[in-house]
Amino acid sequence: GATGAGHVPCGSYREAATCWKDGLCSWSDADVVCQWSSCHKHCSQAICEANKDEQDKACAWADGGCGRTVECTQTTENACRAAECFWSTTATCVVMPCTATSEDGCVADPHGCEWDDVTSICKIKECNDKTQMPCDVKTNCQWDGAIDQCVEKPCVPYTMQTECEKHSFDCKWEGGVCTVVNGCVAQTNEKECNTDVSGDCEWKTAHSPAHCGVKVCRKYGTEADCEAADKGATDGCAWDKTKMKCDEGVLLCKGETAPCSCGQTPGCMWDAKTLKCAASMFANCPAVDLVVAIDGSLSMGERFGRHPHGFFAVTEMVLDLAKTLPLSGEAAGVASDASLASGFRVGMVQFSARGEAMKAPAGTGTEGRLSGVLAEVDADVHWHEDQFTSHATDASFLTQAMEMAAKMFDASPADRKKVLLVVADGDIPDAEASSMVTVSGLLEQQKVQVFAVHVRLYSTSSTQDEKDTAKMEAFVTSPSNSHVQDVMMEELEEVLTNLCNENSTFGYFLSKHGESVHKSSCSEWTMPAGCEADSSCMWSMVKSACAASPCVQHCAQAACEADVANMCGWDGASCSRKVCAYTVKDSCDTVQGCRWATGVTGVEECKPEVGCPAKFTEDMCVADTNCKWDSSDNECKERHGCVVYTSLPECNADGECAWNTATSQCEDKTGCAVHIEEKTCTPDLDCLWDTAKAVCVEKNCAYY
Repeated sequence: GATGAGHVPCGSYREAATCWKDGLCSWSDADVVCQWSSCHKHCSQAICEANKDEQDKACAWADGGCGRTVECTQTTENACRAAECFWSTTATCVVMPCTATSEDGCVADPHGCEWDDVTSICKIKECNDKTQMPCDVKTNCQWDGAIDQCVEKPCVPYTMQTECEKHSFDCKWEGGVCTVVNGCVAQTNEKECNTDVSGDCEWKTAHSPAHCGVKVCRKYGTEADCEAADKGATDGCAWDKTKMKCDEGVLLCKGETAPCSCGQTPGCMWDAKTLKCAASMFANCPAVDLVVAIDGSLSMGERFGRHPHGFFAVTEMVLDLAKTLPLSGEAAGVASDASLASGFRVGMVQFSARGEAMKAPAGTGTEGRLSGVLAEVDADVHWHEDQFTSHATDASFLTQAMEMAAKMFDASPADRKKVLLVVADGDIPDAEASSMVTVSGLLEQQKVQVFAVHVRLYSTSSTQDEKDTAKMEAFVTSPSNSHVQDVMMEELEEVLTNLCNENSTFGYFLSKHGESVHKSSCSEWTMPAGCEADSSCMWSMVKSACAASPCVQHCAQAACEADVANMCGWDGASCSRKVCAYTVKDSCDTVQGCRWATGVTGVEECKPEVGCPAKFTEDMCVADTNCKWDSSDNECKERHGCVVYTSLPECNADGECAWNTATSQCEDKTGCAVHIEEKTCTPDLDCLWDTAKAVCVEKNCAYY
């Protein structure tokens, strides 16, 4: 026969070997994609049988279509198996499924396969039933009602001791059978794993199949082991004195109220402006109101990589984010305190069929509003998870969800950044509709930054993934290509945790760009000048890298002041490194950001640079209108005003100046014209980068 498994879309095959087995498909090495065979274009039997395909194999006519001649045409089970083919449940002979040699290829096999990374084998998935009754009768399977899927009983299928012990991360051989190593493994979906009553479980994707396991830090049962340098500390753990358990340091930041204990907690950083302890990865965050709009279509209920349920994977990641975010503490419905101007407030909406977008109702969590209280956000997440099973459809209409988000932002004050993050896995039909243009204009008037993430199934993007991602650019903030990302589900967590990292795609637009001398991690300083100016860091000449200063570990004044070697100093509340405390001129002069000068007592000493020279990054420099960045010297210099230029060529050579022909004088550019590069123009929501003229211009009414 010619058609083989032709009912399956060719694009679902992720490997050349499995693609070529399908009579209607052929593999393109150039595009690295499986596509229709050239035989498929022949619409009559005579023309079909007179031609050959890309591999010079004869085309064959069967079942009213043209394809390549393939194997597995046997009509009896014995003959089928003898030909090394697979006898399907529909009593037809098909090519052998689950023969892929990679995880992507295995997961993409339309027959339902499971990749085992321990043995590097693609296995036929036994628990593949779509309804509960046939699932329950299988010895190795059980029905998981939370995600409406037939799943494999943990460890039960491994009947040999050697096979069981290969999976020692979740199984153990005991009494002649393979059983789970702990109670967490018994949870077969991400939602119930993360909400296990013990509080000790988390979903682990290090292996395939993924599983529920004990949290890394919970393996340390005592405070000593939890915080030991060669044990818990290497895993970023800290002792939770309230729960008397070992936990991730970043989850404990909010409970630390003193600079010293905050600095000693792994992953935490003291914010001198807000006088609060926060996870260091969010130290560069301004005050933010964040609304997350999640695709609730049926396809999101399928497996995504090592996550058995895509929607639950996203919601649980959002909840994990909320647990580490520096939330404002303001309950839903309470007007944001402008005097605080710090912390996050979070809201959620879910979208699927047209007109069926949802937000939490009255009496539940945030009640569909912004909240800076974790308990309210937590309730929202679980409400949305409960709604998914009964409300999911096969469509993903977004406009109504964006309208709901706009109403949430109505109560957002001007001093808070506003962010809408859309997460979807496929086509958004109304992405370019007139109604979308209208609501996008409203969000732009509210100065909301709209970002979108397309989550895909495989490690590489398919043609359809690229089309779906490109379509998202229609409703995100400009520049659109910097406000959209296409990632695997496993990579979404990294996108969320880097929301305020100025070096990340989204973080560039959200971080306190150019405002702070402190980084969320000393390792982010790549040059000595920035490192040396950060009192919590110290530049290592040996490693040519920036590392945390030992001073932050001293919680007592005496110990701090005794550490002369590391130039530690006590500021009344905490210990930090004295900036530019060098006693020798040569040492001082070699450090950018320091200068040897005469002090107030008339004695020469090493002092920090002041004014523009102290702004040692381009972003910090251009943020100050009195300074300008000299790219030839990589230094920030004083701006003496454009008036110093007396000729047109001199004036126009300075990108921040413009020649006034009426007065024959050189003047400072004003408004959007002050932005001479696209990267500083686009974050200013009142401005637009004109790519044709390479200038920053004011937006007119047509853009709103």
